Amino acid sequence: MRIYPYPAIPKSTKYLWYFLRAALLAWGIVMLCMGHPVQFAQALGAIGFTHLWDFFQLFGAKGFLARFPYALQSRFNVFIMLGCVVGTSINIFTPFTHIDIPEHIYAGYLGACFGWELAHLMQAKYGKLAPALNALCAVSIALAILTVWEIYEFSVDRIFGLTLQNSAPNSESGLLDTMWDLINGTGGALVGMCQMLFLRKKKP
Repeated sequence: MRIYPYPAIPKSTKYLWYFLRAALLAWGIVMLCMGHPVQFAQALGAIGFTHLWDFFQLFGAKGFLARFPYALQSRFNVFIMLGCVVGTSINIFTPFTHIDIPEHIYAGYLGACFGWELAHLMQAKYGKLAPALNALCAVSIALAILTVWEIYEFSVDRIFGLTLQNSAPNSESGLLDTMWDLINGTGGALVGMCQMLFLRKKKP
């Protein structure tokens, strides 16, 4: 039996999700036709992540995962589409190298929002979690996500010969890129934490 009822999603939200998934698929096919199979695989993986909320509803039906707000998935889907279609395309076809700054700031912001909701929902049946502890969980989870992403970039660069970290022989460019990514993401996480702390702390 499902403890938490499957929430009704507005049609406008559903259409937004469908559009973003279609845009990702179209971009992946174009990249594949242009000789970029890694980007095609990236698009397929990104489409999978746009279904996180649905997975939560299916596999977390008797737990707190089913109560994640679908609005957070909408913001995440927009971030995924912009990161893949806009960010990756700019990195491939233009010399502009600073598109990852707003991407990492937004990633940190989303990570903090996700962390806040996760901490809130995990403790919901035991009572309201202290706002300060909720904020600490939000930032900690955001920083963990940012670190995992940097590990992914490092691994993909070494396995597929890409330059996600802008590494160069006998240079600190890769280290500087990683550190600035973490700094930008931390700034975004602090913004997300403050928003959730001051705008959502009265949530029951």
